[in-house]
Amino acid sequence: MKSFLVITAALILLSSCSEESVTPSPDKQPYIYFLTDTFNVQSREQEQYYCRMKEDGSERTRILRFWDGYAYAYFSPDGLKVIVGSQIMNIDGTSRHYFSLGNRVRWSPDSRTLAYTVGYSFADSIFITPVTDEKPQFVAIDKGLADLAWMPDSKKIIYSTRDGLLRMVNSNGSDKKILLKTDSLIIESLTAVGDKIFFYYRKPYYSPGGLGIVKSDGTGLQLIPDFPVFTVNDISPDNKELLLSALEEKFYNLYLFDTETLLKRQITFFENAEQVRAAYSHDGKKIIAGAEFTRFTRLFLMDADGSNVKMLGADTTEPAYSSDKYPGWGLQ
Repeated sequence: MKSFLVITAALILLSSCSEESVTPSPDKQPYIYFLTDTFNVQSREQEQYYCRMKEDGSERTRILRFWDGYAYAYFSPDGLKVIVGSQIMNIDGTSRHYFSLGNRVRWSPDSRTLAYTVGYSFADSIFITPVTDEKPQFVAIDKGLADLAWMPDSKKIIYSTRDGLLRMVNSNGSDKKILLKTDSLIIESLTAVGDKIFFYYRKPYYSPGGLGIVKSDGTGLQLIPDFPVFTVNDISPDNKELLLSALEEKFYNLYLFDTETLLKRQITFFENAEQVRAAYSHDGKKIIAGAEFTRFTRLFLMDADGSNVKMLGADTTEPAYSSDKYPGWGLQ
């Protein structure tokens, strides 16, 4: 998941991105893309940029400044596009334009379509928008929508409501059906891997909760109690592990969760992280993580098993000055 002082101009030079332009690479090399908040000593303003750098932290480059206030970055699974704030663009910042979306933005696994929700006073609606024509299409409406996710085929959407229902619907709005009905559980953090749907469940006004698993046809429900509060950051390219950000001992850390053995393993050990967002590289060999602390955020690169952790990016001598956040991988 966020706070962003005046320091010397020398530190600005040390930790800000360079001003060079970004030229697409014909052989599409992997880069780390991220957002950064930087305090401008001259203007006394907080500036926000979309940036990139290589895996070793070199060639740190500003791509564009954005003016949407507190913005997120949503990277397409194929590494070719990104949504920053209210703009959608190629990963290198070209062909950008404003894009009207709602909440809970989700890229389809094939990177062709966006799903999102729009809240009304009486209910929440699910829409999809193909990236090619950008014409919103209504999918479904329900009260108290809690979460949504794509199925791996990019043709179906699953979503949960706060009255304990888990539903599936075709992306064209047809064949809406109930997969799971509970009387007292709130279902969140939906993720589909193969024919399994993983989710976090909890009782209203009660914690802790647990991890739930159900097949895509609604059968085979498994509930694992006393599982820490989590969000799913990513799925390993081989579909064998979920990359979780989980809350234990008052702080967030990254965990790998085996989708077959149902065992989790902690891979980061931050002592005071308030949230951690992370993503696998496209070859599955690396993980880039953005850890949010009380006054700043930092990026950490590691091997897929959590070893060889290296901090990247902003200068650390004055952590309140600059924050790198919301990292992802892109091919350029």
